Amino acid sequence: MRHVDIKDKLPELVHEPPDWPTIVRIGDLTKLRARGDGSFHRPNFESGLLLQALVRRSRPARILEIGTGRGFSTLCMARALRECGVDGRILTLDVKGYTEPQPWAIDTGDGARVRPLSLRDVWEAHFEPDLLSRIEHRTATSLRALGELLRNRSFAPQFVYVDGDHSWSVVRHDVYASLLLAEQPFRILLDDYQPRSDLYGVRRVVDEELEPRYELEAIYTDGRWHGERNAERPLEQADSAQVLIDSERARTPFDAKRAARIVRTHRRWRPLIDFGMGVRDALRRRLRRRA
Repeated sequence: MRHVDIKDKLPELVHEPPDWPTIVRIGDLTKLRARGDGSFHRPNFESGLLLQALVRRSRPARILEIGTGRGFSTLCMARALRECGVDGRILTLDVKGYTEPQPWAIDTGDGARVRPLSLRDVWEAHFEPDLLSRIEHRTATSLRALGELLRNRSFAPQFVYVDGDHSWSVVRHDVYASLLLAEQPFRILLDDYQPRSDLYGVRRVVDEELEPRYELEAIYTDGRWHGERNAERPLEQADSAQVLIDSERARTPFDAKRAARIVRTHRRWRPLIDFGMGVRDALRRRLRRRA
């Protein structure tokens, strides 16, 4: 797998990098995080740079996002579609509803604070209608939503952003379902390739399942842009990367039957997996209380 700094990857994708102040504005509205001491921080806004550059380069007409969150990535990709003149559509999936309030750290320009807000509250107040018209939000688990897409074959994405549940079994399901859905040629980007494999299944899926089959790139977006805190940190010491799958850089032919079998197995055993994970988490909480 090739390991590359975001500063080196952007010039490979676009002649001019996306506008950083615009990325920061979107992030302050949708990705800001509150610390326990009452302060706020900007986590990995650089992922928006990468997403915008990838969309501008490949110009996909259909984008699938697994894990909307508060919409930072969705809105960055929608802006990239508009900037490059593509009448594209983004289908974004999340278990939280569009009108469901959640604790929301936000800075509209007069100081950061946390408020109970929904996607609709923030999106429709701060972003243009022609931007939002490119986005379809669907409230569902990836298990249900991707299952419906596979059955109906009504949406064949050319770009997929996987940023949902990070447990190994769900990441594995989401990746193989995306591979079955995607239209050639395609690109799939996975968020949170991290060393904490006990918490994040992305690394295990990438290392064990994808690396033998694709020439992957791990693109590091951990505070390297504009001389931020990790600007000079060696890649081998980096905390987090985004991993890019390019269908045109496959090492082996895609085995659709195997992928379908993995997806079916996950769907069959998911209730048991959920039960086991619940028991595990309960035991961990009990052990922490005793400690």
